[in-house]
This record gives sequence, C-alpha cells and structure tokens, in this order.
Amino acid sequence: YYTLFVKNINPKNKTTKSVYEITLSWGASTDDRKLSGYKIYSNGTLAATLSTVTSYTLYGKSVGTYSYTVSAYDATGNESTQSIALVVTAP
Repeated sequence: YYTLFVKNINPKNKTTKSVYEITLSWGASTDDRKLSGYKIYSNGTLAATLSTVTSYTLYGKSVGTYSYTVSAYDATGNESTQSIALVVTAP
C-alpha cells in the first residue's frame, strides 16, 4: 500500500488564485516483481500513467476538492491495490 502526500499546492496566478498546481508524492514500491511504474487516479478516473518516479504534478486544477490515489503496475500488467485516497482542497 502507498501513502500519498501533498508536496505543494501553488496558485498559478498569485493574484486571483484560481488555477493551481498540485504536486503529489509517495514512497517507492517494494514489489517483488519488476516495477514498470505508477498510475495516478483523480476522483476515481485515471489521470496519469508514470514511469518509476515517486512524485507527480497536476496542472491547471481549479479551486475545489479532489480525491487522489496511486497504484503500482508491473511489466506483466498486474496492478496493485490503489492507495487510501488523499483528499486535497485547492482553496
């Protein structure tokens, strides 16, 4: 299982604070098979398929509340259980 962390929430427009970048971070997989990468889900929908990096920035997020999870996948297509959801509010 993975624990997601919010690394940063930065407003793109410092004046209006209407669009945000949200950077997520998590610990590396300890899978006993060859890790291919990670999948990021936003509100239950696949948002990104990544290589073996352990952080990801989502750009252009509007003010609101988002639920994120991460899972790992290997070369044979096996995917881990998604992490416990991290709920993030862009103020």
